[in-house]
Amino acid sequence: MKISVLGINFYPELTGISVYTTEMCQYLSKQGHQISVYTGFPYYPDWKKRKQHKGVLFKNENIGRIKIRRSYLYVPQKVTAISRILHELSFICSSFMRLLFSSKPDVLLTISPPLGLGLIATLICKIKRIPFVFHVQDLQPDVAIELGMLKSKFIQKILFWCEKFTYNHAQFVSSISVKMCEKIRSKGTPKEKVILFPNWADTYLELNSITKNAFRKKHSISLDKKIVLYSGNIGKKQDFSVILNSAEEFLHKRDDVLFIISGNGALENEIKSACLSRNLTNILLLDIQPKEQFYQMLQDCDTCLIPQKASASDMVLPSKLMNIMALGKPVVATTPKGSQLDKIIKKSECGITVEPGSREIFTQAIENILKNRVHIPYGENGKQYAREFLSMAKLIDTFLKDISKEI
Repeated sequence: MKISVLGINFYPELTGISVYTTEMCQYLSKQGHQISVYTGFPYYPDWKKRKQHKGVLFKNENIGRIKIRRSYLYVPQKVTAISRILHELSFICSSFMRLLFSSKPDVLLTISPPLGLGLIATLICKIKRIPFVFHVQDLQPDVAIELGMLKSKFIQKILFWCEKFTYNHAQFVSSISVKMCEKIRSKGTPKEKVILFPNWADTYLELNSITKNAFRKKHSISLDKKIVLYSGNIGKKQDFSVILNSAEEFLHKRDDVLFIISGNGALENEIKSACLSRNLTNILLLDIQPKEQFYQMLQDCDTCLIPQKASASDMVLPSKLMNIMALGKPVVATTPKGSQLDKIIKKSECGITVEPGSREIFTQAIENILKNRVHIPYGENGKQYAREFLSMAKLIDTFLKDISKEI
């Protein structure tokens, strides 16, 4: 098929939605499909454009057989509700012009957020008389409201209208978790239109193929140090207070535990300031790591953290969990009981879940894993689960088969 993909994030961004959109396009291209990607210029997660892209309106690139059509987007210095809306609007407008004068595909696959891409996808598909699939990685308006990022009732009404309009006109609406699919159906979307399309794990990776202790050597971390790792976006969906509090507690009772926060994002400066003001010398702050270095870091760590806020529990599913499981590392996560994240961790037995805000229990869970007090092979359990249920080829092939029925 000729497949056009519309999404604000794509290669070479190293984290978040970009990774899955890029890997999906690469896989589909290898299967013989003609892929064209309509995207913005890279800026995420540090919210900075590269110097060579400033002032550039459009650019054409190729990765192998994938055609990439980049369009202008405004990137604010400070991310607020208003500046983020302007950021998304800039790409919505510029990418519309790109799509309008593009060749006709068999289907348009639109990645959300931003939610507003659904409006131009609907319009373009009406003009070109093609179907489109709306893939929801993040229930954007619900998350923004729950996290207190969007308080204007007027803008809330506009976003929910936009959401309903898009769901009504899409051929299919897909999302990454059972709970998110249920939420979409609860908004009035017919059951037969909603497809589960989970994020996958890199099940081909093996820890023994990654150089052991290369990360420790690079950062002068001794072999007797236990490494507790958070890697990913530093934003408002994560509760970093539990990590900082646990690090402070470990600092007073153990000198063999090092916390690493590797990432970039809107709250990056706040985390740096908190570490300095509280003199948390057992926290190492790093930028988001390139893929090879990320795997080396994961290879050398002892446990991984997913500090999810309760308010965002079933409106997002942290994609970092998938590769943590694939690489056989145990997880400690904050998430409400019964959430999708809680269910996956408990079903796979890949780690421990703790109610958000439970500082002492969170710290104790880390301690239990580091000392292996529970004698459960969390890492191996996660790896087995990833191989059985989270294969990229299996998930993408199933998704393509589902949408091909009506295209």
